[in-house]
Amino acid sequence: MAYAFWIEAALLILAPCAAFAVPVAPTPAPARSVAPPADVKALTAAAAQDWQQSDYPDALRIWAMLAHAGNADAWYDIAQAYRLGRGVEANLPVAIGAYKKALALGHPLALEQLGLALYALPDRRAESYPYLERAASAGSARAHFALGIARMRGEDLPRDLALAKLHLDLALAGGVDEARQPLVFVRLDMSPQDRERAMTIALTSGRGFASAAAAPGQQSKVE
Repeated sequence: MAYAFWIEAALLILAPCAAFAVPVAPTPAPARSVAPPADVKALTAAAAQDWQQSDYPDALRIWAMLAHAGNADAWYDIAQAYRLGRGVEANLPVAIGAYKKALALGHPLALEQLGLALYALPDRRAESYPYLERAASAGSARAHFALGIARMRGEDLPRDLALAKLHLDLALAGGVDEARQPLVFVRLDMSPQDRERAMTIALTSGRGFASAAAAPGQQSKVE
């Protein structure tokens, strides 16, 4: 297809870490003395300051303590560090494990990031779709983008141009400008039946195709 090369480039926005071959520990051990996590608020503020000052190892030491005490924000921030390769070797599988911990503890951004992280690994992409569907239903424009690309390509999910159009429409409405070009390709490829079906789904579906425009894509706190 004429747009195949462009799509491969567009998918890079979902995979900011390209090299994941070096195995590293799931969470950094608090190697030096740090106060016990009695004052979570103070420790969280200290870690955020360390992160902002590019002192990633100290931030990770604090988050490791808080994470082992069951803190959802700490698990999420550890996942972000491993996704971005800040203070540790970039390791997306380790990040995925930490996102799952954060999600289980109720972190509001972990669902979207977990789906996108799984989607970025071709051999685990099939695992991503339940998370992406849930995130899209909750209003994630980036999840809509990933699902739109998946439906357009027909890889792992059945090719469905009606659903691809709806997902990409909502991704674009939610601020994901990368959805603009594949949306043009989808519209060109759609049959009259696809267009009619897309309109029917848009008129009859519930929150899954109604929320992204009202709640533009959630962004990470640690980026």
